[in-house]
Amino acid sequence: MISTVKSAQKDIKARLNKAMCAFSRLKNIWKSKQYSLKTKVRIYNSNVKSVLLYGFECSRIVKRDINKVNAFHDSCLRRICNIFCPNKISNNDLYQETGCTTIDLEIKKRRLRWLGHVLRMSLERIPKVALR
Repeated sequence: MISTVKSAQKDIKARLNKAMCAFSRLKNIWKSKQYSLKTKVRIYNSNVKSVLLYGFECSRIVKRDINKVNAFHDSCLRRICNIFCPNKISNNDLYQETGCTTIDLEIKKRRLRWLGHVLRMSLERIPKVALR
């Protein structure tokens, strides 16, 4: 995704809205006692986080936007774990309990994976030309 700063912010806002919609559609699963925390986190990773991070590998993201996405991620994990306002838990404890990482670390992993794909491409492919 090659864009200006303002259109990147619009795209990030749209990604957040789509992820919020995906998360809210699964609220019956988050509230259910039938599923284990591990299962709920796997469902979250496959259905919500994948929607949230789609296309972040090749877009320019500023710290303010990463903080917004990270706040959404943290709030989703807290809802999945049924941790609400009077009860407090640190983000590190939350990540340890759920087995997740911060969004900025996830984006870095995805960017490195994408870079590996680009480096293996033939020289005439557009991403390889853009990299050079």
